[in-house]
Amino acid sequence: MRHNRLLIDFHVHLSQYDLLLDSPREWFLSCYPSEKNYLDLCEAYGNPDSFCELLKEKGVDYAVILAENTLMLLALQAISPLLIFAKDIPSSFLFAPLIP
Repeated sequence: MRHNRLLIDFHVHLSQYDLLLDSPREWFLSCYPSEKNYLDLCEAYGNPDSFCELLKEKGVDYAVILAENTLMLLALQAISPLLIFAKDIPSSFLFAPLIP
C-alpha cells in the first residue's frame, strides 16, 4: 500500500523464462553492471517466497503475473510453471494471453 492506497502492479513478469530471445536478453543485461548480477537477481527472485518479499518491500498489494508466449517478439514461458509459482503467492493473479 502506498499513500494509503491499494497498489496493484498489473504488469509483472517472472525472472526466469523457458526460452528468452537474444534481443531482450541483451537489453535486460544492459540494465545491470554484469551478467552475473542479472543472473543472481533472476535466481534470487525465482521462487515464490523471495518474490513475495520483494512485492511487500515495494508496497505492492496485488501483482498480475503475465505469461509470456510471444516467442516471435520476446520469450516463451510455459503456463504450468507459472500456475505452480502463482499458487504460492496469495496476492497474485495469473494472466495468460491466448493467441489462436
